Amino acid sequence: MGLCKKNGKILPMSLNNQNRSSWSLGRIIFWIIVFALVGGYFVYPQYYRPFFERLNPNKCLLPLQYNIGEVDKGFGLSRADFDKSVTQAINYWQSFSTSTKMFVKASTTSAMPINLIYDNRQAATKQLDAASQRISEGRATLDEIKQAYIDKKAEYDKAKATYEAHVAEYNSGSNAYISEVSSWNKKGGAPKSDYDRLNELRIRLENNTNILETEANNLNALGQEVNRLALLANQSITEINKNVTNYNSSDLIGKEFEQGLYKVSGLSRSIDIYQFSTPNKLYKVLVHELGHALGLGHNPDKLSVMYYVNQDTKQVITKADITQALSNCREADMFDKFIDFVLFKPIIWLKTRISSI
Repeated sequence: MGLCKKNGKILPMSLNNQNRSSWSLGRIIFWIIVFALVGGYFVYPQYYRPFFERLNPNKCLLPLQYNIGEVDKGFGLSRADFDKSVTQAINYWQSFSTSTKMFVKASTTSAMPINLIYDNRQAATKQLDAASQRISEGRATLDEIKQAYIDKKAEYDKAKATYEAHVAEYNSGSNAYISEVSSWNKKGGAPKSDYDRLNELRIRLENNTNILETEANNLNALGQEVNRLALLANQSITEINKNVTNYNSSDLIGKEFEQGLYKVSGLSRSIDIYQFSTPNKLYKVLVHELGHALGLGHNPDKLSVMYYVNQDTKQVITKADITQALSNCREADMFDKFIDFVLFKPIIWLKTRISSI
């Protein structure tokens, strides 16, 4: 807008007729374009399909481009191992479609990142796993103690039986010796041959006394070890029960976590994995979220991998799942690729650049 001067004051100039005409022409051109685009949709709807399909989370163009995004170190899983798990999950989906490639790895900014994000969900899982591990280790230790107790108790019982047999044998021999010596003493003494024999018997009895004393000491030591193992077993049982009580009383027990999330924001799509406790559960949650990327919702069938709870059992991609996925998605044609190259990829690239500033 220009300026003019009147009575020493600077006042804004009014629009002239030419400016009015240009503004009117601009509006006319704008509305012509709007009507052309709206009318074109009804005349040539096939050319508008890629636009709406890219904005519809339940539709997709195959192959879906993806890449490995953020891999948080808190999981203790390397980027390469996570990539292998993703590939394994993709291969499972691909096994149902030999004619159409469903996923392809790409490094472009428009590719769907698959991220491994560590937060309180995985931290809680690790906490429960550690508690469960302590219980398992405690039970394993208890089993070892029990076996040691059983073995030592058997050794004690055998040693006790041997000792008692030796004591009975000693008492029998001792009683016989005392009786015979008493008998000869009453007769005024024993002949030399009997005297020598009784003297040898006395010496053997004295030696047996020393042997019995050694056996008694060994038996006492075995008994103390048996008692120690019994006490250790009771302490281990008490510790296990304490850990079990703490585990069962945890507010994390029975709590359902959102293990993964497929997100759509405008033209951008991503998969975030938050929680898993076993490699098989990671595999299952990846298969599940890739199913969402193929336009699938949750399946009420508990045997379906698209069931809302990851049961880590025999959940599979059902026939209904793959049929719906192939119905939701179609293979991209040349026009789709052209629109993607000249429009969507620049938009996503520009959005990424702006968000990084």
